[in-house]
Amino acid sequence: MANQGSRKMILFTLTIAICVITCMAQNVTENVVYLPNCNITKPPVEPRLLRERFRWLHVPKTGTLFALVLYDYVCKGLDHDVIYQLYTTKRPGTLLTVIEKTIEQMPDIACDFNRFSRPRIGHRALPQYGAPPESKVYIGLFRDPRLRLKSAYNSHLHAVGIRSSERAQMMAEVKTPQDFVRYPGVAHCQTKMLVGHKCGSSVPVTTEMLEEALNRLRTKFVFVGITDEWRESVFLFNRMFKGENNSNALYNKQSPSHPKRKTFAKNKKQHATSFDFLPEDDPYDWRVYLEAKRIFQENLAKFGIHCKSQLESEAGAGKSTTISDPVDTA
Repeated sequence: MANQGSRKMILFTLTIAICVITCMAQNVTENVVYLPNCNITKPPVEPRLLRERFRWLHVPKTGTLFALVLYDYVCKGLDHDVIYQLYTTKRPGTLLTVIEKTIEQMPDIACDFNRFSRPRIGHRALPQYGAPPESKVYIGLFRDPRLRLKSAYNSHLHAVGIRSSERAQMMAEVKTPQDFVRYPGVAHCQTKMLVGHKCGSSVPVTTEMLEEALNRLRTKFVFVGITDEWRESVFLFNRMFKGENNSNALYNKQSPSHPKRKTFAKNKKQHATSFDFLPEDDPYDWRVYLEAKRIFQENLAKFGIHCKSQLESEAGAGKSTTISDPVDTA
């Protein structure tokens, strides 16, 4: 009896040890493959399936590729390579339309678009303050406005919402990055979209609008990501909502032949990458970004993702910690 009990104890101990080693190996694999600068641990908060209807707030220049993460979440059997190939070859203005049509034509694909609600395509703002509330939750990526503005400047003065009648005038008048950020409608894009205005709308932004934007960010969004912490954002989304990470969505890259690589700066024989915007160039969006960053970091900790900051990683590698040229995101 004693020997039998000892054998059971040894077998139990070995089983526990194997489970621990397997879990550690899985965490190491996740860490090395996806987030080499992060330590992945068991999340204090239990992940859940996202069953609510959600809408993506697609702020311009924060990352069109995040649509692939969301399509992948609501579609079963999606061919990632086909979708990613479309991303690297199609023009930005038609990209998501082409992706949706391609998904519809794929055999054996089942998509629950009742959850990923319209509008899925375009840069639609949240409802304006006082409008009837929507029966859905929101998902959004936000970006350091200094980098978002630089990317917009380098992409033919990208400013969604500026009237077409004003576009030619803007192209003629804007000669420098400072001209761009001071042009009516360019600044405060993220703040405006949170309170129901187009990114490029020339509506005056007030502190009251900022407070409402911050309140909506805290209360209406089930997921907040940061564009320039792309891999962490994709990994966090899938960890929070029991999704699957695929390698393509973890890298926000552009093909060298992609149409967006032809930048305004090159066409105008200027070099915007040598110029850094400042927080005071876009103070309202700076406040929105800081709050989004706080929420993002809080959720990383809640779901067991412990990462070095970009500055810490660059400093450890002996790299400069100045603002780098941003990824050209739509």
